Amino acid sequence: MDQIEQAVICALDPHVDPNLKAQANAYCEQIKNSIDGWQLCLQLFIKEPKVVAQARFFALQVLENTLQNRYDSLDANAVDYIERTMMEYLQREFVDNTETGSEETYIRNKAAQSLTLLFAHVYPNGWPSFFKDIMALARTSTGTSHAKAADFFLRLCISIDEEIARMDIPRHRDQVVRNTNIKDYMRLGDIQLVAAYWFELLQEFRAQNPSIAQLALKNIGAYIAWMDISLVVNDQVMNALYELLSDTNLRIPACECLADIASKGMMPMDKLNMIQMLNITDTLGRLDLSDPEFVESAARLTNVMGIELCKINMDTTIPSDAKLTSWTLIEQLSPYLLKFLADEYDDTTTAVFPFVNDILTILKKQKKNMQPLSQAQRELLGSLLNVIIQKMKYNEETEWGADDDEPEEEVLFAELRK
Repeated sequence: MDQIEQAVICALDPHVDPNLKAQANAYCEQIKNSIDGWQLCLQLFIKEPKVVAQARFFALQVLENTLQNRYDSLDANAVDYIERTMMEYLQREFVDNTETGSEETYIRNKAAQSLTLLFAHVYPNGWPSFFKDIMALARTSTGTSHAKAADFFLRLCISIDEEIARMDIPRHRDQVVRNTNIKDYMRLGDIQLVAAYWFELLQEFRAQNPSIAQLALKNIGAYIAWMDISLVVNDQVMNALYELLSDTNLRIPACECLADIASKGMMPMDKLNMIQMLNITDTLGRLDLSDPEFVESAARLTNVMGIELCKINMDTTIPSDAKLTSWTLIEQLSPYLLKFLADEYDDTTTAVFPFVNDILTILKKQKKNMQPLSQAQRELLGSLLNVIIQKMKYNEETEWGADDDEPEEEVLFAELRK
């Protein structure tokens, strides 16, 4: 194990002799591809006192490589050993360790990724109590949670979602089938327990440790795409989210979480009912929009709500009264659309461009179908035009130079005008 640590240190040291560095890299690659390399590396990772962080990270990379590419080479005893060792590590590092600081973030994330790959192979058939075991480890005897263990659990949940549910990652057919089976089993009961625990952690740590609360919100926003929406869209959770919009530490992640909820794939009428229930326009009216970063988040939320309403409005299968309701909600959002479109910061302005484009698409289609625009629609178009004209103007303080190269700001402004 000492050889592995020294080889990693040598391989990463920019001042080491090139020949020695090449030997160190070759040795690390040999360990990575050897049959028993993962065992040596797992022992290195949990060794006390801890070896250097770079060596521990490499050790997890080797374990990850084995779980990802050579899992079939592991027998039942080897898998059981990995399970027990990782759980012992979690207990020691995130529960019993009250003296030293937390693991480096990149070590925590890599450990979560390694455990995720194990999860993908052993859940539910080999380790059906996976979530219950880790939640039990995180909870204290008094019903609260260990902060370090809660942080790791939330990172683990994020990693699991990325492994089994991310749609933008190419996967083999057998992986798609495996991931579908995992999600189906989770829906039978575990996701309900996990989602309830996220809410517990959100409430417990929102004041004392906002970073943990942020991770809880990130999980809600990620999993909402494929779990039962009633686990989140209920009075208890939604009231907490609305409260967090006034919390300077958590209002941006809360805003992003609401946008994720609004983006969930649903049937048009179900989505319309949910949007009416969320009542975002009233919420926007109560927000403190003095911080530019939060204003941009509020603009993104408005944009998401707007494009979802426009999708409903353009759906040819919904009843006419639902179409009218969707347009009424669009009109209720329009003052905020205009406010964000006119914002002095271009990132906020561009955040609502898709909503603007969808409104124009609806109105052009209406005109094409020989349906006259209402007075309110004409006023909205006029307001949009006025804001766009103002945004296209150059700042009066702009200095025009004779340089051949355009300043970066001018290039970006030209793109915005397009």
